[in-house]
Amino acid sequence: MSLSDKIEKAHIPEQRPLAIFSDFDGTIFLQDTGHVLFDKFGCGPERRAELDESIFTGERTFKGASELLWGSLKDVTLEQGFKQLEKDLTMDPGFTEFLKYVQRHHIPFSVISAGIRPLLRVALDESIGKEKSAEINIVSNDAIIAADGSKWTPLWRHPDSDLGHDKSVSLQEFKDATEEVNPIIIFIGDGVSDLPAAKHSDVLFARRGLKLEQYCQTNKIPYIPYDDFNDIRRELRKYVKGNRHHDLKYGASDDTELVRSAASSMETSPSASPGLKPLTNLKMTKTEKELDKLDGLKLDK
Repeated sequence: MSLSDKIEKAHIPEQRPLAIFSDFDGTIFLQDTGHVLFDKFGCGPERRAELDESIFTGERTFKGASELLWGSLKDVTLEQGFKQLEKDLTMDPGFTEFLKYVQRHHIPFSVISAGIRPLLRVALDESIGKEKSAEINIVSNDAIIAADGSKWTPLWRHPDSDLGHDKSVSLQEFKDATEEVNPIIIFIGDGVSDLPAAKHSDVLFARRGLKLEQYCQTNKIPYIPYDDFNDIRRELRKYVKGNRHHDLKYGASDDTELVRSAASSMETSPSASPGLKPLTNLKMTKTEKELDKLDGLKLDK
């Protein structure tokens, strides 16, 4: 085989459908939804930081520390929590354009989170719109929240796990459901709760300078560092170009629809607290036009 043939072959993507799973807190949004509430209405930032560190050192399990954190919320209703998130949440500057890209190229995209669904869904609804938000599956814990805000009780996706939601189990369930087409699993994360999922992904993106990257470096796990979703979008193009499942010159495939169906089936059941006034006016750091100027990339025609 000539050198030119080898180079050409090296740039041919695997002909497998893609499936993207992303953490939410600290990843899609730069803040943690739970931390915002704990710091304002619960145990406060110092105690919250102590409990967070106890997870990383192994002194407490993730679920054990999280139950203390959620249990510290008193006299704060879900609606009040939404209003506080409205003030404090900022979306990653590249996420909107990233989402346009994956939806345009028929790539199933799911949130996989250790947070609670009511907070995650309303943040997405009000930042990108309900129509686009509805296309994103949320695989997470849920919660029962007293109407008067006197008690917040997490409903763990995996109650027998020390993690509450073991993302590795969720990803394995997805792999089992899609074994026939064997999709390439792309995972995007930043922190401690992402460690189990990191081992079950084919392509791993870790936010630069945070604990997931530190863990990958310590344990010699291959990963791609990123600063924002613009970086991820640039890298993702390598997996899309020439891929018959996602390159627009081919159109969506039956395998892609199977992957999308399997991801949709993982969606957490709706919250038991409907009908509350949602967030409005979540802050965006850059306009879409500014994002185009930032990376100089245009969506494939």
